[in-house]
Amino acid sequence: MKEKGFTFALAPGGKTRRIAGPYDLKSRTPRYELEVMPDLYKRQVSVEQCMLGSEENCSWCWDITNNSDIMVFVAVRKDGELMKE
Repeated sequence: MKEKGFTFALAPGGKTRRIAGPYDLKSRTPRYELEVMPDLYKRQVSVEQCMLGSEENCSWCWDITNNSDIMVFVAVRKDGELMKE
């Protein structure tokens, strides 16, 4: 079975808060990345980064809004590895 290459899909006009996972503010690890596909529509997707919790117990997250008129696909990576839904 072929891997799908993205973590989740977001419908036109859809909004979500995606919590990537734990984040250490001192070491700045792990490294999280977010990629919106198709590339042509990434400018129409609003992405706000945020951190939740306290300095001792922090999580990395994004507030994502799809302002386009098509479904977009979002790939979330942790230290370069694609995260599953």
